[in-house]
Amino acid sequence: MWRFFRVVFSLIIVAVIIYGVLSVRPYRVTGDSMMPNLIDQELVITDRISTHFVPLQRWEIIVYRDMENGWEVKIKRILGLPKEKIEIAEGKVMLIDWTKKNDIEERYLEEHVHTCLPWSCTDLSSRTFDIPVNSYFVLGDNRGSSRDSRGCSDIANCDHPPVYIPDVEILGRVFVSF
Repeated sequence: MWRFFRVVFSLIIVAVIIYGVLSVRPYRVTGDSMMPNLIDQELVITDRISTHFVPLQRWEIIVYRDMENGWEVKIKRILGLPKEKIEIAEGKVMLIDWTKKNDIEERYLEEHVHTCLPWSCTDLSSRTFDIPVNSYFVLGDNRGSSRDSRGCSDIANCDHPPVYIPDVEILGRVFVSF
């Protein structure tokens, strides 16, 4: 009987080691786009395999390769899921569900943080983002200094189109940081 438990325990240990080698990857945060929740040079650990079996959810932090910037690795938070419609208006991010708009609650942001449109924080006009199939709408937590799905890092001077993150560019979901 003890031999059976030793074999099972050994198999579990081997499976955990293989999963760790194949799936777990560390990445270093660079810049201030995720402050105050992730700071510059902080280490995050990602899980690569689970993204293929468990769908990514709103508010999860992901690591992805930005193909438009020379395959640079970026870390951002998911706010829009595939085939959703997101609107940014009056400093808020909203989910448009048919004809109804619902504010996306962002408890992780400080109270004074507003989500501006790329071209201006003084212009309160709205902009709608239609997220394509198999893509995500991501934002940095530091909304004033984040190159994200809005299309720009300089929110005062921007005329770039939105940048949706295809699921094939996602390297993993962050499950711990330190």
